[in-house]
Amino acid sequence: MAKEAIIYSKQGENLVNLTDVKRVGDQIVMQGKLMGAWESTMYVPPESVVSTMRLFAKRQLLWYMICLPFFLRKRRKEKEKHN
Repeated sequence: MAKEAIIYSKQGENLVNLTDVKRVGDQIVMQGKLMGAWESTMYVPPESVVSTMRLFAKRQLLWYMICLPFFLRKRRKEKEKHN
């Protein structure tokens, strides 16, 4: 399983590669690359962590998380079909 999370634009361009997320003191620290090229260390203060959790606490996203194993299974089957 990949040890990085990649965030793409609608056009399929690589925007962010997250390679590590950890807690340092009272902040979340993320390591990665921006636009697939620039190494970056990003710091998220506690207030932003709470805001992020609120953004994700939507019925639609919670339902997505429940359905995620089925989405992944469907994609795997589609890849196998094309190979």
